Amino acid sequence: MRLRNESGDFIISVPTTNHKNIVLKYAATRTGSGSQTHTVSYTTDGTNYIQTGLSVTEFMLTEDVYSLLEIDFSSINGVNNNANFKIKISHDTASSQIQNGNNRIDNLTVEGNTL
Repeated sequence: MRLRNESGDFIISVPTTNHKNIVLKYAATRTGSGSQTHTVSYTTDGTNYIQTGLSVTEFMLTEDVYSLLEIDFSSINGVNNNANFKIKISHDTASSQIQNGNNRIDNLTVEGNTL
């Protein structure tokens, strides 16, 4: 995916019904004017986003070099077997308001174990 500036939030709606030990993985990079960070939050009620229980919530992106980002939700009980689960990736405010540049996301997966 190529997310062009001006960037907003990128929301992944991924019901975890009948699944547990959820892990999000993706490779990301940016152009010179692309957002420099991705900040991750999630919702278990489908509306209110939080970061509780995540060990890392902000990821720095490198220009023209892909980095593998991994966000582990496995220790957060409310994520398991949840029809309302969503993940939000936010771009840093300053970069996301520039009218050129982009972020690239590749090989996005959400993995889990069947209950």
